[in-house]
Amino acid sequence: SNTAADMLHNIRNSLTPISTALWKGKESLAAMKVARLSQAGNELADGQTEPGRRSRLAAFVSATATHLEAQRAAAEKEFGVIQDFSGQIENVLSHHEELSRGSIVPEAVSLQDIFESARRLIETTSRLPIRVLIASETSHLPHVLAQRVVLRQIMENLVVNAIESIEEQKPETGILALAATSLPDKVEIAITDNGVGIPAEAINSIFSRGVSTKGQSGRGLGLHYSATSVRAMNGNISAESAGPGQGATFRISLPLSADTELVA
Repeated sequence: SNTAADMLHNIRNSLTPISTALWKGKESLAAMKVARLSQAGNELADGQTEPGRRSRLAAFVSATATHLEAQRAAAEKEFGVIQDFSGQIENVLSHHEELSRGSIVPEAVSLQDIFESARRLIETTSRLPIRVLIASETSHLPHVLAQRVVLRQIMENLVVNAIESIEEQKPETGILALAATSLPDKVEIAITDNGVGIPAEAINSIFSRGVSTKGQSGRGLGLHYSATSVRAMNGNISAESAGPGQGATFRISLPLSADTELVA
């Protein structure tokens, strides 16, 4: 039952950006008004249309085409989000199927890919403007030895928590920073936000199952899943905060991949 609850929690995280992207994509498509464009085309094709009118129609067609291209690009972006997170749901289900057969094998994982998926999640689901800062050196770090689908779920859990924390704090500018540092035998990931922070008395218990600082709205599943999954990949996770209203930083350390050919 715990495994099922964790799986459903992670699927819910991926469903949120899908729902948002579907709404945005529908809005972009609905805004594509082509009736007047067709009418303008018919008038341009009519040899009886006077020159001044023809010039105005040509300008209208050009401006409308530019506007439609922007709307098409926006819709394409949203459908890309849907494809991405639908694929993640399929990966979650496949992962649990493989887990039941005991066939999980660690792999070399690019942190740049994981961070970019986190960026898409933030940009898609946040109800407030949040500035996403991804350290440039991330693209040059060696890969970590982990389970790709699991590490992405962990990042999604931490990012969703950070978004909710920022939305509760309502700072003038929301900031969510993603960074990573290469150490001799591991890589340390840091996720920092300027949200509501964590009370000192809660720091040591937030990774326990059923413990949440969100009151009635929290299930206490995401951080527990993240902690047990990181440890299962021979890593470590910790949290730090200066206190209420001071934001928080979560740190994850994972072993380096021995496959040096995959180093960026």
